[in-house]
Amino acid sequence: NVTILKHMKQEDSDILQIGVDASYFPEANWVSDNTTVLFDSHHAGEPVIENEVPATCASAGHYDRVVYCTICEKQISRETIETDPATDHSVPTVTWNWASDGSSATVTGTCTLCNEPITVDAEVTSNTANGVTTCFGVATLGGQTFTDVITIPDPTIEPPEPCDHQVTAVSWTWANDGSLATAVGVCTLCNQPVSAVANVQTVTNADGSKTCTATVTLGGQTFTDVKTISGPIIEPPVSCSHQVTAVSWAWTTDGSAATAIGVCTLCNQPVSAVANVQTVTNADGSKTCTATVTLGGQTFEATKIVSFSGDPTPHTSKGRCSMCNFYEEYKNVPFVGWIVSIVHFFVHMSSRIGK
Repeated sequence: NVTILKHMKQEDSDILQIGVDASYFPEANWVSDNTTVLFDSHHAGEPVIENEVPATCASAGHYDRVVYCTICEKQISRETIETDPATDHSVPTVTWNWASDGSSATVTGTCTLCNEPITVDAEVTSNTANGVTTCFGVATLGGQTFTDVITIPDPTIEPPEPCDHQVTAVSWTWANDGSLATAVGVCTLCNQPVSAVANVQTVTNADGSKTCTATVTLGGQTFTDVKTISGPIIEPPVSCSHQVTAVSWAWTTDGSAATAIGVCTLCNQPVSAVANVQTVTNADGSKTCTATVTLGGQTFEATKIVSFSGDPTPHTSKGRCSMCNFYEEYKNVPFVGWIVSIVHFFVHMSSRIGK
């Protein structure tokens, strides 16, 4: 609520002419006209932030913390405060610049964050053999390591004259699948190895095999080679220890044989087996057939009743004669069965004659 009419500087104090009554600042050193007051110190206000700069690849982020006098608005203090540290450059690719003799190299790349070019010196090592110096360069830029290799021939050694190679024979190197072949020969003029990648044509045969024919021109001659690739190998199915929980039955009409059929719960394939059948002839001439089988680790059993359907003579209306039952029981017994069959025959014949 103080209106500053005039602001003057006197040594280390501020002289302010204000348009208020002296009673507003009773503790101040007023001049006799009661409109000018001498303040021995500033009245500091709340700190404000100025010149805020975010962190970049090359420098840390910072801002100024400034305090002003609330009366004269003069700056009382200014402090620069660092915030985030500098981030490293991000350089995905670089360009190598080698000295002509390979003794040194620099690496230059552009940071994708600040879009500024960065150049660093590479660490160079070299090795000389057979008149050729191989130089290896390593440099770290933007958190990544880059390498480069150059070769420098000895200028005092004359390079060999170019040779129009002549090759009379080649050896072949094939890819396992027959898709690629390389011919290698030795030049008869310069005695140096010569190689070339061949053109390969592939034909698939009826049995699944492939016939691969490679053709190449090397040293003025054309060479051909053929490779046969066997068809795909079909692996046999893995044997299954079947597990069966239920079966259905297939019987012969007379009940003499039965087959159990189920589905394996592991491989989902049908599984079947011929059962062991036991037959019992009943008093009325029918047969009770019991089938037993072990399938998929379990034992299953089924029963089938086969009604008698033969000639009822000489049976009574009440069923088969006792001789027929006797015959069925002993017909397979050695010697006894032979006698029973003769008696059984005559019993039936006498019955037919009587009719």
